Amino acid sequence: MFYREILPPTIADAVSGRGSAIHMPALAFWKAAPRLGSLPDAAAFEIDALGRVGSHALVLDVEHEPRDFVVRTVGPELHGFLRGDQTGLRLSEDPQKARGSQLWEQLAAVVETGKPAVYETPYNGNFWDFYGIRQLVCPLTRTGMTVDGLFTSLAFLPKKTDG
Repeated sequence: MFYREILPPTIADAVSGRGSAIHMPALAFWKAAPRLGSLPDAAAFEIDALGRVGSHALVLDVEHEPRDFVVRTVGPELHGFLRGDQTGLRLSEDPQKARGSQLWEQLAAVVETGKPAVYETPYNGNFWDFYGIRQLVCPLTRTGMTVDGLFTSLAFLPKKTDG
């Protein structure tokens, strides 16, 4: 099992590798979104507003007491990879995504720092031709005071083929 946090000098450098065709437009959208304080307004990240960036997007609401992540939006390209539309899922209710999982820890780190990050994790799903997921996770706010939403962009990393 591998897990890697990408820590280049800037977030733009982090998204410039594998998955960049998906992550670069997502990062540009996040940077250009209207702000509440220092973070983008979560209201700007409704699926209809995301355009092409929304196809590989997952938007989560963050609950603080107790901490939980609730799937608000699932991009249409992700439905097959994620075993359907998981809108409304509380990550605490899925043992593979609950507290203590790699995904939970990655999301919690972005909530705590208030800064975007890129992670690579193994892919365990329906499609055998992928080995991992590269995920851009960006913080959002509804209040201008706390991180209470996350905008994620997922790129599935294909296995190398012979030939």
